[in-house]
This record gives sequence, C-alpha cells and structure tokens, in this order.
Amino acid sequence: MSRWLNENLSLAIISLLLGFFFWAIATEAEDPTIEETYPQLLPVAIVGLPDRQIAYGAERSHVRVTVRAPKSVWQTLQTDDFRAQVDLSHVATGTITVPIHVTLNKSPATIVNVSPPNLTLHVETIAEKTVPVVVQQVGTPAIGYRADLSIVVPRMVQIQGPASLVTQVVHTKVVVDVQDKWEDVQVDDHPVPVDAEEHQVPHIEVIPDTVTVRAHIQEPGYLRNLPVNITLEGNPAPGYRIANLKVSPEIVTVFGSTAAVQNAPRFLQTQPISLTGATTSLTTSLALQMPEGLYVVQPPTPYVTVSIAIAPIQSSLTLEITPTIQGLSKNLTATVEIDSVVVLLSGPLPVMENLTADEVKLRLDMTNLQPGEYTLKPTVIVSDSIAIENLIPESIPVKIEPLPQREERP
Repeated sequence: MSRWLNENLSLAIISLLLGFFFWAIATEAEDPTIEETYPQLLPVAIVGLPDRQIAYGAERSHVRVTVRAPKSVWQTLQTDDFRAQVDLSHVATGTITVPIHVTLNKSPATIVNVSPPNLTLHVETIAEKTVPVVVQQVGTPAIGYRADLSIVVPRMVQIQGPASLVTQVVHTKVVVDVQDKWEDVQVDDHPVPVDAEEHQVPHIEVIPDTVTVRAHIQEPGYLRNLPVNITLEGNPAPGYRIANLKVSPEIVTVFGSTAAVQNAPRFLQTQPISLTGATTSLTTSLALQMPEGLYVVQPPTPYVTVSIAIAPIQSSLTLEITPTIQGLSKNLTATVEIDSVVVLLSGPLPVMENLTADEVKLRLDMTNLQPGEYTLKPTVIVSDSIAIENLIPESIPVKIEPLPQREERP
C-alpha cells in the first residue's frame, strides 16, 4: 500500500494543482478582477485626538482610492463601505504630517493606492478667554434721523480654540445696518472674532454663538416728519362720487427751529382743490400750506402730487319691454306668447335717471326659422354704459305658422 502511495502521490498533487489552476481560470473569466479608482471622494475623519487639544487646517479633507476587486464586488461598492481616517493619539503639538489609513469592509477587495497618502495639519492646546462684543453700524438713517446708541446682549462672550489663534482675538464684532431707517433696529446675529486690524480670526468658537443688538434711531429736535392731508372744496357733479384719492409723497420732512418744529401741526394741508361739478378724474400738483418758520427738506420743493378718481354712482332700473320680431320670412307669421319682458338694468346714475323704455329694444331673431314651436332667448339692445342684470322670463315661447293662402277669384 505504501509503495502504491509513493508511486502515485506526485500524480495526485499535480492533478490537484491542475484542477485549481483551471478553476481559477474559469472563475476569472466569469468574474474578472478589476483595478480602478473609486469615482467618489472619501471624507477623512480625525480620531484619537487627546482632550484639551484641537486639530485644524485640514477641514473637509478628502482622498481618492484605487481598489482591486472582482467585478461582482465592484458593482456593490458604496461610499459607506470605506473608512478614511488619521490617528492623532500619539502625535505632538505643532504642524504635523500623518498617514491616511483607508479600510474597506467588502471582500475580496484590496486598496492598492490612496491619494494623497498623507495629511498635514496643526495640533494645538485649546485655550479660552472672555472678550467684548463691539457693534459696527453701517449706513445712514432716514433724513432727519440719527443712530445714537447700540445695545448688545450679552456684552461679553467666551471664545475658545487653538491657543495661538485665541491670543490674536481682541473682540468680537456684530454689524447692524441702519440705512434709511427711521425707527429702532433689532437684529440677532453671530459675533465674529477679529484681531487688532479687524481681520476675522478662523477656527474660533464663540459662546454663545448669537447675540441681540438694538440700534436706537431718534429724530433731532429741528427735523420732523409730517403726513400730508388734501384740502377739498365742493362736491362732484350729481350722480358722481370720489372713488379714490392719493397723495405723493404721503409724508414730508420739515426743518425749522426747535420751537417751530415742536409747535408744528399734526399734518400739513395742501392748497385747496375744487371738485365742484367734477365728472372726470384728475391728477395735479398742489402746494403745501407751510406754517411760519417751517421749511420742506424732503421732497426738495413744497409741492405734492394729488390724484383724485371721480366715478359715476351706480344705479339700477326695471323696465317692461315689448319684444319685436326680426328676420321672419315674409310667407310666415309668428305668435309671441307673452306681451312684455321685465328687463333689469344697472349703470351710472346720470344715465339711468334719463333712460326711457323707448331706448331699450328687445328683439327676437327668427332668421331661417321654419314653421313650428320655439323657445327663443331675446337680445337686449341698450347703451354700452348700461349692464343687463336679468330678464324675466329669460326665454319666450313663439309659434311660427305659414300665412293662410288667398283664394283666387273666378
């Protein structure tokens, strides 16, 4: 038996190796190995950083990796299958360069290249300090107003970050815009840490991260904003009304002594404008009635533009109209089953007051109609300024018959 094994062992080993070789060839043909660069960038995580230390200068770092794997594995790869990280558990403070380690939780697969292979960053001890919040006002308030005081809550904030950067911060800054403002402005904003030259210092955390700023806008004693009121005389023509009234600008800024401004009326009147007998809208420029000692600053001249819309008062009218026939063939006769139709009309009062039944026509169109019974909707003919609200009834029964034949005399 041992002699047989000795003579055939080498043949068995060769057969086994050949079988594995051909199996590998068949497997590679069905599921070939691919070596390619993964199309997505992988974010790099920082791990192992000791307490009271901070790393910066490599925020949002990414790497690209090349992977060798069977095609079937490649088709299932997701970004979550990779983990790229740098371990800072045993590094010193300062500027350091550490290798990037990438692992892949799919197999069989091998990472053959990482680009870039290393990450350079800064490691420092965390420092803290308290600094004031400074308010910077930008813009100019509305004419005649000034921004006197800004209140910020809280006035002091805590900052923390890399020690070398914390020492550069002299205060935090919040900007409040008062451009064209005429009342107090309040904003909630993030204070920005800055150095002595007002440059922002990066990688600094501010606690709290939001402060409230209120800019006080006030009106000096010699300037004042006053609304404008239009002085009207008379009334529109009978049957007409004021539909709308506008003045531009609605508020003007006046200048004068402190006493004149303090004694100014609650509003400025325009010079009178007459509406007596008006039937049409109008737009005109009117001077302001300026009290002694007051002068207009804005607009540049003491005039305003006034627009007054004049519209007719609407009225309604009910008439009974006898329908008339049109378009009936000469050899036919028509019998209208009702004598009159109630017509409800609306329109401008001056027109409606003078409207008579003779000015309203009610026609039944029988063009091309043959003998028979019909229900026809009449057409109302009236002035374009008048609206037809309703007809009672809306349709009229009509009977059309041939005219009787005349008997011929012998």
